[in-house]
Amino acid sequence: MELLSAIGEPEPALFIEKVAALGAEPLLGNPATLLLLPATFGCSSAVLDTRERLFAEATRQMSPEINPDLPERADRPPPARIEAAAEIASVVLLLTVRTDLWLYSGLPPHDATVTRDDLIDARIDTEALRAAVDTPMFKGDAAGLQPTHRVVAEYLAGRALAHAVADRCGSGGVAARPRPCLSHRGQ
Repeated sequence: MELLSAIGEPEPALFIEKVAALGAEPLLGNPATLLLLPATFGCSSAVLDTRERLFAEATRQMSPEINPDLPERADRPPPARIEAAAEIASVVLLLTVRTDLWLYSGLPPHDATVTRDDLIDARIDTEALRAAVDTPMFKGDAAGLQPTHRVVAEYLAGRALAHAVADRCGSGGVAARPRPCLSHRGQ
């Protein structure tokens, strides 16, 4: 509770109760997520009564933000395209058990890197991905770019998989009864 007070949460006990009501108490143990949660709750006008709504809202809040050190681009993709690109990047990172995105022309610095070629194979919108890595959803250094919050990346990857199942099965949402819709390499 002291840490929540230190980061400006006016009612730490009430905040912990809100997080617990969502079944999201384990998120309080991660310092990065601990900073994300109060900001998400504090800036939301939506009712955040499920973990899905909490993560959707956190993603929605991060999507339009850009690096203040770079000029705004009139051709920047809209948040929905940015989120879709972040979903694909997240699912590729998690399924390949790699840690970094490498979007540059040179050789990647290590083997635990997803390259542009890997992402193009996944049919990613590279323009939207460039915008996505310029949001708080990603952080980076000379070795590559990583999701800022692993739990948000896991949520985005889950959303990408749900979209893939819905698209493949021809339904507008995830099918009520699971059907064998996914296959290796789209076959």
